[in-house]
Amino acid sequence: MSWQKTYVNEEEKGEASVGVVSSSFGIDAYRDLKMGAAVSPMGKFDKGGDNIYWIIKREIRNLAAKTMDHLKDPKLPVRSDFHLVIFIHGFKNNEKEMKKRNESIDDALGTQNVITTYLNWTSKESVLRYKGDQKTVDRMARYFNDYLEEIERHPVFADKQIHIVSHSMGCHLLCKAIGDCPEHKRHVYEHINILCMAPDEQIGYYEKAIAKAKLAKASSWTHFFCKSDLALRCSNVANLTMGRAGTESIDDNEFVDSHEWKPTWVSIRKDPTNHSYMDRILEVPNKLQDVIKRNFKLVQKHKVISFSPQN
Repeated sequence: MSWQKTYVNEEEKGEASVGVVSSSFGIDAYRDLKMGAAVSPMGKFDKGGDNIYWIIKREIRNLAAKTMDHLKDPKLPVRSDFHLVIFIHGFKNNEKEMKKRNESIDDALGTQNVITTYLNWTSKESVLRYKGDQKTVDRMARYFNDYLEEIERHPVFADKQIHIVSHSMGCHLLCKAIGDCPEHKRHVYEHINILCMAPDEQIGYYEKAIAKAKLAKASSWTHFFCKSDLALRCSNVANLTMGRAGTESIDDNEFVDSHEWKPTWVSIRKDPTNHSYMDRILEVPNKLQDVIKRNFKLVQKHKVISFSPQN
């Protein structure tokens, strides 16, 4: 089951401002069952961090309340031992695209197995605003650790397995959050499973984030890359870097599992840049489940938990 959530945006001046929208939550528990709700925007807040912390607390309470409603509803087949999946979107994604991918992730993992939500950091939705999006992500990263900490504290999610699925610039947000995470907060990554697709991050910094996640006792890091990712080649030029992680292989070990996406003529027709192959992977029945079951150590507070196949 999926529920779309909070975003933090940034004004063109570069000063952080905060907007909150419980934009909608969509449930696709049965093929013919669709539910939705919408809440009006609450407006902008000043750049003080206290407002962001208050927003995070409120949104996690709302997510927990909706989750409990679903668990109590006999018509909805979500399991009591569900996993929580957090999707972090990439550059130039609008809310419609985020919602579609969020629900595709939910379907791919089995809507009865997971509660899926996304963190909307509010892209400026323009190729020409790449640096503006990057600045927004850099400002948002520090609050992602607080977001995870609030989830960990809430009794509804305290004993649940958490997966983070990130794409493109969303991987940059995640890597910066991990890199900047103070030592006293590293516990928020303990036992978490991380999956990065087409990561738009400098390869050296990406490898440092992997090392820090392992040090924080995360369970696993799954890396998807494509050597012919044209969008990341452009990013490499824009960032004056020697390589982007999404075009490079990472050596497999007990913590990291690396997967190469090899484009086909069919996939290139749908995605000429070879950057949005996440959508192709989500279209393959049980592909994402297979990756999770094979590579993720499903550990819940030192206890192995199940991940049943999609019905």
